[in-house]
Amino acid sequence: MQNQSSNLQMSDKVLQGYIFISLTLLTLYPALLAGGYVGYLVLFQSQLPPWDALIAQVVVLAIGFFSGVGILGYGIKIIHNFWLLQLARMAAVLSMAGMLVFYIKIVSKLALENYTLPKFFLHIVLLVVMAFVVLLLDRLHPMPIHQFYLLPLLMGTLVHFLAMLVHYVVADPKEPWYVLGDLTLFAIVLAICMAFSGHLVEALNFLAYKITKTIVEA
Repeated sequence: MQNQSSNLQMSDKVLQGYIFISLTLLTLYPALLAGGYVGYLVLFQSQLPPWDALIAQVVVLAIGFFSGVGILGYGIKIIHNFWLLQLARMAAVLSMAGMLVFYIKIVSKLALENYTLPKFFLHIVLLVVMAFVVLLLDRLHPMPIHQFYLLPLLMGTLVHFLAMLVHYVVADPKEPWYVLGDLTLFAIVLAICMAFSGHLVEALNFLAYKITKTIVEA
């Protein structure tokens, strides 16, 4: 009788695993795929839709993403299914890869001086959102590895610095004020690196303390 009860519990867990896997594949992954498609159109095809259409797209993507995250996170919490853990890890890694492509493309557009101010800030916002997505997806897994994402991200900042060096020192830039865009992007990516390392709040508190102390004791 006890063996039969154990078998029923095991079968129930297997069934629950299949249900959560199916729901994740039908919510989170389509939302990530659609988000990647929208990002591709905006960044690579320069097909920026009207603002009302873009807001509608963002709302639908947010519904799919947060529904999928909720389903996957709850599934991981109540049943320790190997494939659910793999889905969480793979989603985070794919999002990180997309973020790096996005970052490098922004750097190249700055180097080519191919930016309007609204588009630049839109792309910066999308980059920050992608960083948030990576962190959130990574935290679904019981063993987060966001610290390891620092290596490719720091490699990206190295590429960015070398691009700035060539663009503003070696070459003759047509619009030197583009350096403000590079500086903004560089600072934001460094802040994202601090967030991935888990020390962003600590660094901000330390900076605020030093600034406050300098002002008070001046």
